[in-house]
Parts: sequence; C-alpha cells; structure tokens
Amino acid sequence: MWLTSYLMNRRVRAYVHRPDQYKRVIATVYVRRWFDFPPLRRRDVSYEMLRRGLATVYEAKSGVEFGGTENERKYREAETLAKSRRQGLWKDFGKKGGMDFESPREYKTRMQSLDTSAAESPSAASLTEKSPGLVSSLFRRVWPFGTKKDGK
Repeated sequence: MWLTSYLMNRRVRAYVHRPDQYKRVIATVYVRRWFDFPPLRRRDVSYEMLRRGLATVYEAKSGVEFGGTENERKYREAETLAKSRRQGLWKDFGKKGGMDFESPREYKTRMQSLDTSAAESPSAASLTEKSPGLVSSLFRRVWPFGTKKDGK
C-alpha cells in the first residue's frame, strides 16, 4: 500500500547494475515528482523503504549488488535506524511476546535444510503408490459396486 502511493504519479527510473545468476535485473530505482524542488532531486526507493522499516538489506551467500559501497553503507544505516525506532517490520521485534524476525537469508537456509531432510525421508511418490488416494477412496465409498481390485 505504501509503495503504491509512493510511486503513484511519479517519474520512475531504474539504473541497471547487472543481471543476477537467474538473469533477473539488479537495479536501483529512483522516483521524482514533476514539482520537486530542486527540480532534479531524485529519491532512492530502496532507501525510503528501509528508512520506514518496510524492507531489509538483502544478505546473500555471495554476489550482492548495491550500486556501490556508499549505497550499501547508507542502506545498512537506514535499516539500523528503523530497528532502533521500531518502525514497520521492527515494531514488535525484540518485545516480550513479540514475533521473532526471520530474515530472507535465514528463511532460505531453513527451507534448504528442510528440503534435504525431506529427501532423506520416503518420497511422496512411494507413499501414493501404497495408499489408494483421496479420489479413489471417495469413489469406493460412493459407488456401491466393486472394482476390479475387489474381484467383483
């Protein structure tokens, strides 16, 4: 909601840095209003979101692009300030009974560990071969006549 209202009726420009490993575009997005003073002032959308506590600084295993070390420093300071002011995402962070915060990097790591543990357990395909499945079990309950497996 905030992002929509922030970008509405503004000139938006994206300065492309490079494509990432999945060929997605990495860019810094700026906005300007027609009547901003000074006339060429632009605002970094990522910085504004971080400052308001609506985003986190992306932590990757490797290859993070911020558009320069100055931007990275500025982004980390904005996130730290939002945390200290308890804005946005950080509103209940650290409070007794509040929600624990899980960063996108922590979430990805947790999901990958669940995937590896799921690979060690029996696969879903082997489980469905042993059980008749929802549709066939419902069909057997509704259909009064036997099936070929029942020998009728």
